[in-house]
Amino acid sequence: MTKYSVKSTLNKSFRAIKDNFFRYLFVIALVEVLVVFMKRIVRILLRYGLNKGHLVSITSDNYLQVLKQPIVILTLFAVLCVTVLFVIIQFAILIRIVGDSFHEQKFNFKEIPRFIKRLVSVDILLIIPYVFLVIPNMNFAMSITYVSQFHLPEFIVSSIFQNFALTLVYLAGNAIFLYLNIRLVFTPIIYVMNPEKRFIDAIKESWKITRKSFIKLGLLIFIGWLITMIFSVAILYGIPAISAILAMQFPSIPRVILIAIDTSAIVLLIIAISMWMILSIQMIVVRYYEITESSEYHRKSYKRSGLAKILVLTGITGFYILSFVYIYFDMGRMDEKSETLIISHRAESPGTIENTIEALTKVNEFKPDYVEIDVQITKDDEIVVYHDFNTKRLGSKNVKIAQSTLEELQSIELSKDGIKSKIPTFEEFVIKAKELNQSLLIEFKAETFNNPLLTEKVTDILNRHDMFKMSTFQSLDKKTITEYEAKYPNAETGFILGINFGELEILNVDFYSLEDSSITDDVVQSIISNDKGLLVWTINDDLRLRHYFMSYLSGVITDDVEIAQEVKKSVQEISSFEILVYEIMR
Repeated sequence: MTKYSVKSTLNKSFRAIKDNFFRYLFVIALVEVLVVFMKRIVRILLRYGLNKGHLVSITSDNYLQVLKQPIVILTLFAVLCVTVLFVIIQFAILIRIVGDSFHEQKFNFKEIPRFIKRLVSVDILLIIPYVFLVIPNMNFAMSITYVSQFHLPEFIVSSIFQNFALTLVYLAGNAIFLYLNIRLVFTPIIYVMNPEKRFIDAIKESWKITRKSFIKLGLLIFIGWLITMIFSVAILYGIPAISAILAMQFPSIPRVILIAIDTSAIVLLIIAISMWMILSIQMIVVRYYEITESSEYHRKSYKRSGLAKILVLTGITGFYILSFVYIYFDMGRMDEKSETLIISHRAESPGTIENTIEALTKVNEFKPDYVEIDVQITKDDEIVVYHDFNTKRLGSKNVKIAQSTLEELQSIELSKDGIKSKIPTFEEFVIKAKELNQSLLIEFKAETFNNPLLTEKVTDILNRHDMFKMSTFQSLDKKTITEYEAKYPNAETGFILGINFGELEILNVDFYSLEDSSITDDVVQSIISNDKGLLVWTINDDLRLRHYFMSYLSGVITDDVEIAQEVKKSVQEISSFEILVYEIMR
């Protein structure tokens, strides 16, 4: 077998990209159109199935009901199959185009119907787990825009990392996925480029030929990613830096020239991102043919390559002009200060323990609009501020809140990173909040075993300290929050959804509180059309904070109020160029 190296693979890959640059860009554009088309079909299918099952959406609140609805289950399976079908077709087009220089026959779009016919067989039973197990999070070589959105919600990952055993399982699982990703990386290439082979044959062949090249393949994927990142960073910061230096050195230089330079950075950034998708697949295709020695690279001529070039250049020119106008007239700049509220998650703050008086005092220094807290009722009908239903995570001993008295709970020492505290009563918390003039977002931790006195006692304490009007209420329990809204119509109430798949079920509440990954076009449309508020949790990174501060949201719930305040302030000064960059990177 001929020896091959990472360098030789990269050289051949870059040569192929150079020879087919405009053709590749044209195909990527078509693939993105396919993604938009797929999303629309999936949305229609999902809406139809849910309506037949008399459901609006699938949530953490009604998923058991879904299991009793055959029509909904069948629809979900159809949605799954359609999604997989489109994803594999995306792969097939990209792989076939990229592998054209190694194939005897040129790619023709007439191949797609024949490929679909292959998919609608027993192969689909293996393709479905491959697409959702290997591709979304760990397949660095072949990330597809739509499928890469499938991932564990952040709140689930965060809860995993709070348990040492689960953390080990999670990390081990990711390591296994990475290993599987590299061992099975040739599977779609073998399947697409060899029409006579079944998917199981492609899996077996990929597993066999990667046995001795695991490390080299991993290194190849990493280097390809690194090259693209360096190129993207150079574009993102280098070109605007040139523009800034020119403006400083030559104050009289026309603004239109500086904007033209910035616009070039936007266009080049999009091309760089597109080329990463192509480069990742190109490298794997080249490496496959190097390992198998089944074909050599040879440049082909295409009758319609000129048309593809014209269409791509026309598209780039059109996008350039629109971006230039957008930046020149500063159409993205916010005319008014962002009205999105900053809400402190459990009063999280440096050097303190969540949901404690010390945390409330510290986080108040950063001036959040609200501090979100969790309230529960004890065995002796006292209200305490604590998130978990037991004290295992933070306490010196493990007891259940609902089965313990206040005295028992306050004898437990809370500890985190060497910091000590105790579980506060809700009344202590309210008194301190009033002293600090701090508004509260109160979550009723209501479950079937909770005492119905919870909401009554919370309201009584708030009224006693004249804090009711400075408080907003939410709960994961639909019955609790809707009954509270009915009893106190002047209260601001919200329903929390950990997971939401589809549109929103419209309730008699003022707002919804959703995890970041559940914010979809359907959700936004439901919010706007029904004039509801929308909170999103838990947002801690700069990019997501900027996005939401420039959007329709009522508020963001965050662990880092200080950073959120800085980002919110910077949004007012953000340029249209930066807005375009953020939207592209997002």
